[in-house]
Amino acid sequence: MDPYQSWYVLETELGQRNNNSQLLEFLKKHDNPADIRFVSDQVRTEFSSKGVSFKNRNAGQEMTKFIRKEGFLAPILIYTTRWSVQLTRYVEAYKMVGSLVHYKEFEQYVDALGARRRDDIQWVKYGGS
Repeated sequence: MDPYQSWYVLETELGQRNNNSQLLEFLKKHDNPADIRFVSDQVRTEFSSKGVSFKNRNAGQEMTKFIRKEGFLAPILIYTTRWSVQLTRYVEAYKMVGSLVHYKEFEQYVDALGARRRDDIQWVKYGGS
């Protein structure tokens, strides 16, 4: 790699880190149910480092763990299918985390964000029950 390419790669990586830190700063500043809510699915098609696609059956759990490890307290909803909801029992171990399979409940979760509500908790449950 020539020096120009090395400089470009370094500059790009630093720019991404700076953008990421600005994003994290913004998210931390607004870390409450009225401003930010996270949504994930449980099973997601992802790509390995070699570009091969695979089904990550733990994607929702991995995302939940990452968000909480970063110190965020904002709500997390795992909106998934009835076939994969049994994989979401882990939501019971976290505060303000739930799993759902019904669109109506998902819609209420999103509507509460639009209304800037903080008090809705009917979705905080394991969706398989």
